[in-house]
Amino acid sequence: MKNRTEFLDGRVVLLGGDCFARLDDIPEGSVDAVCCDPPYHLTSIVARFGAEDAAPSEPKEGSAGVFARSSAGFMGKTWDGGDIAFRSDLWAKVLRVLKPGGYLVAFSGTRTYHDMASAIARAGFEVRDNILNMLASDTAVVRFLETLSPTQVEAFFRCIEDSQFGGMLAWCYGTGFPKSHSVPKGIDDHLFRQWLAKNLETQARYDRLIKWAKSRDKRKVSKGLRGRIDKAFRRRGGFLGDFLGTETLVNDMRNSALLNVGKGEERPAYDRDIYSHGTPEAAEWDGWGTALKPAWEPICLARKPMIGTVAENTLAHGTGGINVDACRIDAEKPTGWGGKAGGGNTWNESNSGLGKDGEARPVDGRYPANILHDGSPEVVAAFPDASGQKGAVGPEHGERKRNNVYNPIGPRDPFPPRADAGSAARFFYSAKADGDDRLGSKHPTVKPVDLMRWLVRLICRKGGTVLDPFAGTGTTGEAAFWEGCSAILIEREEEYQADIAKRMSLVLAGPETKKRARTEIEPAEGLPLFGDDTVAHVSEINARKAFAA
Repeated sequence: MKNRTEFLDGRVVLLGGDCFARLDDIPEGSVDAVCCDPPYHLTSIVARFGAEDAAPSEPKEGSAGVFARSSAGFMGKTWDGGDIAFRSDLWAKVLRVLKPGGYLVAFSGTRTYHDMASAIARAGFEVRDNILNMLASDTAVVRFLETLSPTQVEAFFRCIEDSQFGGMLAWCYGTGFPKSHSVPKGIDDHLFRQWLAKNLETQARYDRLIKWAKSRDKRKVSKGLRGRIDKAFRRRGGFLGDFLGTETLVNDMRNSALLNVGKGEERPAYDRDIYSHGTPEAAEWDGWGTALKPAWEPICLARKPMIGTVAENTLAHGTGGINVDACRIDAEKPTGWGGKAGGGNTWNESNSGLGKDGEARPVDGRYPANILHDGSPEVVAAFPDASGQKGAVGPEHGERKRNNVYNPIGPRDPFPPRADAGSAARFFYSAKADGDDRLGSKHPTVKPVDLMRWLVRLICRKGGTVLDPFAGTGTTGEAAFWEGCSAILIEREEEYQADIAKRMSLVLAGPETKKRARTEIEPAEGLPLFGDDTVAHVSEINARKAFAA
């Protein structure tokens, strides 16, 4: 891939290479906004076992190889290791290329957000908000909401919607899969390994058979042979519990099966035997794990300091604010009221949009909140049902409440009842993912294009330039194009540079073309065209034909 590639008539530019170096090639103060999804650095073990000069992480023959797997990084990607997102000097380079008042939006993980946000602040940004991006919520959230009274639920969501939430937005989704380690399973495995170590002859035989079975399973000569051999040895040593039954798994998230869904496919269903714990020590810790299911990702919303007032900065640089009206949440009917307080920011009957004199000014859509979600059933179910105003309100109900703060503002205006009802999830923006987001890429953390469009629309005006220093598969570039902006993408990995080129070539393609693009054809390399299996199969077919004749 070239160091610089242009797509879509130059609207999207890809700079190949490390973002730390390529940011120096972008002129100072030339970018209107930054929208990115940096590495979350969830696998610190990469730094210990995955570096080129580190001690070998290969396990002894036949061992579980947990260090070898972990040193491969999150979902097998070593780029998630390191600390690039936690370096203030990296965000200082981003700050340099932004215009004064330009906004930065950066995704992170719940375990590492504080490190990234701290680095962004140290670089000179003003952390403005933290967007909560809700995925399918953990059942603990549902249980918490169920303990609240209707009044408390209403107050809870009002606080979420009205608060600044500590410089954070949040993206809530339903596709998170637990990365928890089963404590009892680990205990059974630990004791089994100890037993093997004390019986060297048995261990040598176990290692030899597992290696043989692994080779056959990998070549698809057999299926599940390694697991059956492992169970046989555990049963012999007394480390396999009682057989409880069989469960059928469909589209299981283990072993990166999530990527199969991204290709427009589903992993075939398969059966798995269920056993009780093999040892009393493991049974004592039944149900214990080490992590919760991930259900939301924090998004840092920060701004480069302005020069002068908001008005002066906006007129001079075209930056400084966020596009509230363009990001409002769809509603069944006009909601809220326009108008701003005057006279020293004091609301009264003459300057209020709700004043009894003159026409009220309805607003289309709800004010955008700092919670986003993916619309999945799990997420929607986590929100309580919240019906709209059920009864009419009018002057006969007395004056508006003012809590001894505002001047008298007169009797209530007449309002007809609202008929809307349903989950409170409708109060927040929903960005649903689909197969076109991934387009066959093996990148483990592709974000929905609709979500990236909403964020680009929020922080960059039409005609502006959006920067993504961690471009991945290029969803920010596609989002910027559809929102009438230009984009500068920086991506180090050649695999994802190719994904970006593929995405840009399909931006204007039809649905059938995109469907074909996200379905990969199995490569011919490695298939036994003239191997023993194929010869035997062909011989069997010929024998049947001869017998039939």
